[in-house]
Amino acid sequence: MKKFNMLFLLLIMSVLISSCTLKISNKTKLNENSISNSHDELDKLPQKYTLKLAEKNGDVIAIHGKSYNIEKLDEFIEKFKKKEAHEGDMIRITKYTTEGDAIIHDLIIRNEDIKLVVDNTRDEFAGQKYRKELS
Repeated sequence: MKKFNMLFLLLIMSVLISSCTLKISNKTKLNENSISNSHDELDKLPQKYTLKLAEKNGDVIAIHGKSYNIEKLDEFIEKFKKKEAHEGDMIRITKYTTEGDAIIHDLIIRNEDIKLVVDNTRDEFAGQKYRKELS
């Protein structure tokens, strides 16, 4: 299972890295405490999770072939590899569909592993597929 988690994490990284890396604004600069467990719970996020809100919340963002805040994902992975991450530390990756709907991926440190929670409930075309937790 750990191999699957690492492969999936590497897949997400490669998709985000292959996009153009830009910053939305100076407010999104990496700070020393960018990895935290202070993100809002998925159920508490608004149904229309806008780009502005994702930016304000400090998410790693992928939209229309561009990536923002990718350095936060790099830092998260480095801290995990070096065993400097703590239980509950997380990073949120928000990808926007062509139609502008948010698909949210939370990577959460759990028991020396990374848990992935995918929330596609805000995607109009997700059908009956709802939130998935992968461990």
